Amino acid sequence: MKISRNNSFILFILLSLSVTFGQNEITLLAYKAFPSIFKEMDFNPDKVQVGLADNIYLLDKYSRQICRLDSEQDVIFYGSFGRGDNSFFEPVWIGFTSDGLWVLDRTENKLGQLDYRLNKIRSIELDNKTYPEQAAIDPFGRFFLSSHQYQMIHGTGQSNVLDGAIIELNDYDDIMSCASDFRINDNGEFGLLTFCDGMVHIFNSIGKRIQVDKVSLNNPKYLVPIRNKWLILNEIGEGEYLFTNKYVQLPGIVGFIKDAISQNRTLIILSEDQVLYLNVPTF
Repeated sequence: MKISRNNSFILFILLSLSVTFGQNEITLLAYKAFPSIFKEMDFNPDKVQVGLADNIYLLDKYSRQICRLDSEQDVIFYGSFGRGDNSFFEPVWIGFTSDGLWVLDRTENKLGQLDYRLNKIRSIELDNKTYPEQAAIDPFGRFFLSSHQYQMIHGTGQSNVLDGAIIELNDYDDIMSCASDFRINDNGEFGLLTFCDGMVHIFNSIGKRIQVDKVSLNNPKYLVPIRNKWLILNEIGEGEYLFTNKYVQLPGIVGFIKDAISQNRTLIILSEDQVLYLNVPTF
């Protein structure tokens, strides 16, 4: 469904707004407020991705819908609840490759591929029936899935996935079964955050654990690779850089953070009623 609405979201460039903590400066570059149609349709996104031409893609796991907000302020919705051709049963993740937007349907054990205008291309049934809750894409465009139920990280069994990079989390006595986030950085390293004990486990590209760190941040939830660092965030915008003891407070956060991703030096935050773009300098 496509809905064209003028002034559906507002973009403000706020180049002068910043917050400084020690040597770290986090700058709010811009934000896009949600259009009123979201409230009308009871659309409450949980996941965010940014695609070509700065188009924003949002997933509402409860309504089983995906929305695209484009630069022309057009709004496109896709999906619904069910097992039909254009519906989802339990969508839990969205991600981008050069082939388009991908959606992980946990209960169905499927990856759905959509083009940039949310037209369905195909569905791929996963070889491993592990009901994964999370997914990540490595720098080569290969998919890896994290299953809490089976305590493992594995490939999808498709030709574009390195099947050998499988991590059996039960092999590690100190990894708790409470993972809240799973990501892959630009070096192909896997990061796993367990919120119940505040630990982050880093694995190399072939699945060998190489680093472990205890997070001091209260209620850590999001693990974001940004450039050569790992940034841990909680829902109220407090952050900690892994292995550095450096802390930050994100500017512009209203309400709670619902998702966080990165593109180069830009941190992209999904909050309750907007998407924020933050510049994160290296140090």
